[in-house]
Amino acid sequence: MSRWRPMRIILVCLLIAAALPVIYVTARLVVGARHATQNAIQIENSKPGTDGWNDFASDLQYDLISGYGSKISVNHGDSLDLYVTTTAPSFSIDVFRTGWYGGIGARKVTSLGSFTGVHQPMPNPDPKTGLIDCNWTKTTTLNIPSDWVTGVYLAKLTTSTNKSSFIFFVVRDDGGHEDIVFQTSVTTYQAYNTWGGTGLYNNETNKAIFSGAHASKVSFNRPFRPGDSNGAGHYFFWEYKFVRWAESRGYDLTYTTDIDTAANTNPLTNHKAFLSVGHDEYWTKSMRDNVENAIKAGVNVGFFGANTSYWQIRLESDSKGVANRIEVGYKDFAQFNTPPGPDPMFNVDNSVLTDLWRDPHINRPENGMAGVMYEQQVYQDYTFVAKNTSHWIYAGTGFTDGSKVPGIIGYEYDRVFDNGATPPGLIVLGSSPVNACCGTGNSHADTTIYTAPSGARVFASGTIQWSLGLDNSQGNTYANAGIQQMTANLLNNFISAAPPGVSLNPGSINFGNQNVNTASSPQSLTLINNGSSALTINSIGITGGSASDFSQSNTCPISPSTLAAHSSCTISVTYQPSVQGNSSATLTINDDASGSPHTAALTGAGVVPAPGSSLSPTSLDFGTQNLSIASGAKQITLTNNGTAALTINSIGISGTNASDYTQSNSCPASSSTLAPSASCTINVTFTPAGLGSRSATLTVNDSAAGSPYAIALTGTGVNSTIYFSDGFEGGNTSKWSLPNSDGSGSITVESSQVHSGTKAAAITNGSNQYAYLYAPLSSAQAHTYTRFYVRLASTTYGSIVAIGRNQNNGSIWEVDYDNVTHAFDIYFWGASNQVYSISTPNNSVNANTWYSLEIQDFQDQAGHAQVWLNGASQGSIDQNLSTGNPFQRIMMYSNAQTTLYFDDVQVASNYNGPVEGE
Repeated sequence: MSRWRPMRIILVCLLIAAALPVIYVTARLVVGARHATQNAIQIENSKPGTDGWNDFASDLQYDLISGYGSKISVNHGDSLDLYVTTTAPSFSIDVFRTGWYGGIGARKVTSLGSFTGVHQPMPNPDPKTGLIDCNWTKTTTLNIPSDWVTGVYLAKLTTSTNKSSFIFFVVRDDGGHEDIVFQTSVTTYQAYNTWGGTGLYNNETNKAIFSGAHASKVSFNRPFRPGDSNGAGHYFFWEYKFVRWAESRGYDLTYTTDIDTAANTNPLTNHKAFLSVGHDEYWTKSMRDNVENAIKAGVNVGFFGANTSYWQIRLESDSKGVANRIEVGYKDFAQFNTPPGPDPMFNVDNSVLTDLWRDPHINRPENGMAGVMYEQQVYQDYTFVAKNTSHWIYAGTGFTDGSKVPGIIGYEYDRVFDNGATPPGLIVLGSSPVNACCGTGNSHADTTIYTAPSGARVFASGTIQWSLGLDNSQGNTYANAGIQQMTANLLNNFISAAPPGVSLNPGSINFGNQNVNTASSPQSLTLINNGSSALTINSIGITGGSASDFSQSNTCPISPSTLAAHSSCTISVTYQPSVQGNSSATLTINDDASGSPHTAALTGAGVVPAPGSSLSPTSLDFGTQNLSIASGAKQITLTNNGTAALTINSIGISGTNASDYTQSNSCPASSSTLAPSASCTINVTFTPAGLGSRSATLTVNDSAAGSPYAIALTGTGVNSTIYFSDGFEGGNTSKWSLPNSDGSGSITVESSQVHSGTKAAAITNGSNQYAYLYAPLSSAQAHTYTRFYVRLASTTYGSIVAIGRNQNNGSIWEVDYDNVTHAFDIYFWGASNQVYSISTPNNSVNANTWYSLEIQDFQDQAGHAQVWLNGASQGSIDQNLSTGNPFQRIMMYSNAQTTLYFDDVQVASNYNGPVEGE
């Protein structure tokens, strides 16, 4: 998640009903893996489950009953030491293996008996790293029988006072060659674990010993927090539902942890497929290397989660020299001299720097492996929307393009990024709209698949909640037959040989209108061999009534050459109509796959060339504008929606108040033309010369039918009330009269960097310093426009920039500079302290450049907030923004280790607009 937005939401209950059909797998095992003889998972799940194994809720008190194992995973035939603390006189230990078991979900495999309760010491955090590392007395040793089936196991601790919690561990089958590796995400469990008071997100101690915002090291020598899956980490959040479903289908599974992936304990190349499920955020370099090398070796990979491999971590030995027991993650502090940072590997060996994988110092963005990568979290469950449903993964689902499945997208999502790292041939299987938090706004989660050069298929769900579509347990109701079938299709493809198959994407091509006797631009479709053996293509041709209007070229191998399994080729089609009217033909592929010949419909319409003219919007209303002050520009787009070049003869403004409006445009003069489908822009500004309503008409004369075209221009001239102006031209900060002596940076009024006039304010900070100017308005105001100019000497450091407050110093609005996105984030507080946000585009802020920010905040029940950057609107919010204590204090602020300059600060009753600079 974003380095400047450390807030996390952990979903515990997921209770919203799904609207599409749901499969409820019965107690009879469904054999999804198609083996002639039963595998170990199938045999194990034929045994009866144990009722009541998880019918409790752990007490949140850390030491009431908690424990951990000496290893997070253990090979069968090996042993595991258990360490337990309790305040009870005695307790018992029962061990369960989780799975399907006819829907019961776990089976008791042994009981270790009763033990005398021991209250083990609570360790203090390390003062430098915040590490909580228990050094407890061993309670007992669990010898793992050689016949225990690989899986996720839980040692249930139950006190004599009937309180319980779990110890989580995985039993491996090292040296096995099962079809599928299921990796549990224990490094992510541990990052979020706050047992003892610290984790990689939090410091819940009194900070007397360790004062950092979060630990930089966490230990597996401590229990998981009782509130997380009853002490089983995050296992029940996402992974458990996938385990239940996969074992109900009888897949041949082996279980590991991401520590095993890092150590290559059970080589991925011993198996056909590797699965990462749910929330798998924290990866070591060796994890990433081993998974990418497995893909290169032909191992199929399913990322059934999101936010995968977001942070890089390292693993270290504990104080006793036991390897891989300490997880290291400096995160936000990795590159800064702010405790607990910096990471000692910063600029020593950045390949193992514990920062974002996409950070330029590491430069291994996640989508280079998975195809997609994390964008943001969402505050509600969203609907999965299917796309490219001709793909083999949708076989038997009944889905068509646009089919929707509720509840599958959340609570974090990934999408396709255009950063140069996306694997070639990536296919988007789902594009699901979301409204993301933290300033991201409207976006989409992408579900994807690609085929690596090795032939390995790599699937990414793009959502943490995919497993909710597989199994209705723990109150979940989102299980869906189509999602189950998609997942089965994928796993069956991963593990099974299959004959060649053909998928065409898209399934048809429509060229729309095309000038007669003029060739269109080529349109392409992809032919995919979605089987597991080579495809022989005998011929590719075009047939049908208008076949001569279409032509094709392709990169496909024609017999006797073949197209390898899971490979693709491209067919490019061009349309050149010979007559006016509709054309249709069929692209036909003859091959040796089932269903041959395979076809794609080709359509288009021949038209006689003629220009067209479309204007959007068709009117402009500038609202209220200060007398004699220019508004921000509003834009009209003129598009040639015809099929011939458009000649624009003139663009002008006429009418009653024509002189109040000015226009500039990017449209070609009459000596040039606007090509078909091309656009140009007309920018209009409003400078009222009088009070009240002011109107005019923008007229476009061109060569299209229907010319001339008229756009109504309206606005209202008003006198503005000034509530505050900065006073910097007086050479001092006397108007900024509220206390600011707690700041340790320097504040000067200087003349070297000014936007307008001769003076501006400069706030300069060194390391760990901040400073601010703080001023009162003449009185509290519920309807305001605040404009200021800001210039950053360096964009390396993030900072608060400006704050609007009420008379009690409560937040009204805030402007921040984000040094990751190089953008401004603006926050508004609502009636019940809800926070709404608007952000400028990524990379919209550069160093040593003046920027005008104007913030409208109307604090009403039907409130309205809007932000302008350099006169251009960046978005608006319409919510309940009412408050009993409206805006009355303004602050210009910097906590960046650089200089921020401020100028032309003004708070008024109407839009101020940009000021012409020096």
